[in-house]
Amino acid sequence: MSSPSLALTPSGVLVLHESSETDPVDPSVAARIRAALARGAGHGLLELGAAEVDTPLPPGLAFWRDVGRAFVAHLCARPELEGTSKRLQLPVPEADLTALVAGAPPMPGGEYVNAGTLASLWEAMNEACRAELQAFGGRIEAFLQSRHPAWHLVGRVHFHLAENKADGEAPFAFLATYTTRLGQQGKPRHRPLPRTRSHPASQRSSTASGTRGAVRN
Repeated sequence: MSSPSLALTPSGVLVLHESSETDPVDPSVAARIRAALARGAGHGLLELGAAEVDTPLPPGLAFWRDVGRAFVAHLCARPELEGTSKRLQLPVPEADLTALVAGAPPMPGGEYVNAGTLASLWEAMNEACRAELQAFGGRIEAFLQSRHPAWHLVGRVHFHLAENKADGEAPFAFLATYTTRLGQQGKPRHRPLPRTRSHPASQRSSTASGTRGAVRN
């Protein structure tokens, strides 16, 4: 049974082809990927990155999902774009694209994967995202959650109760983290916020600017 696969041409065009040599893809997933790519590479990458967050995929498709997922993560980090979705234009993150190129697996057209081709595909995702947001007719946050519920965790501050073994009088502390993106299997990636001040138990209504609050007995 053949499954959809993506290949990059020497001119940097991302094309769909069918392959029986890759790991099989669930038929319903394959149908969604084919339908999105029929609208263009930007729509296909957006589908992979936004909707197929935790879908088992062969390495080649998983790489292109990572490209799409990077776009969506940057979209989550820009809440100020909510009122300008019709003119949405996410800047090309050169460092992120360089890292993606470095981690690209062996795949059809892999020798043509470079920061320049990924930047062109990033612009295609900008265009596709504007079109899909206009068709959706709602907020960016709602649009992303309609593609996969895990996206509501990205771009938010989270507070965790952590053990504080270094302080016998305050054995627990609040740790604040910020979710920057979704990792493998759609798990949110947390980054600790810089510590600015401590909050005793009487000040547990801490905010993002106070990342740890000691809980004393």
